[in-house]
Amino acid sequence: MSTISFEKELPGDYNKIMAKIMDFENYPEFMPSQLKSVKILKNDNDEILTEETISFQSIIKKTIVQQTLHKKSSNSLNSKIISGPAKNTEIFVQFEENEGKTKVLVNINLKLSLTAKILEPLIKKYYKSFFSSFLNRLAISTM
Repeated sequence: MSTISFEKELPGDYNKIMAKIMDFENYPEFMPSQLKSVKILKNDNDEILTEETISFQSIIKKTIVQQTLHKKSSNSLNSKIISGPAKNTEIFVQFEENEGKTKVLVNINLKLSLTAKILEPLIKKYYKSFFSSFLNRLAISTM
């Protein structure tokens, strides 16, 4: 298992940022070349199941489909990938509001299938870059 951790301070109101974070089907708007689609398969009060179609266009050109189970609490979002090459990867995102800004702490416990394991350094770099870019674009859209 490999971990990725980083934090980012975003300008903007916590409630607006959280609303955008929970709007899964609009994620491709922020990352159109990587995320081809996000569909909500199940939406209960405390859990949301999504299916993402992700396109890699770097060294490897590949499209994957995965499903992710998201659980929201008062100031965090915990997601677990339940299918695909990163099955059992857990993503913990915590939010802290401070003087009109929102600090976002991201911790990813990356688990890869044996065939994807060889690409782990590339995938780790991709995840960090993807989440950072996504958060930047999301923050701009809330202003």
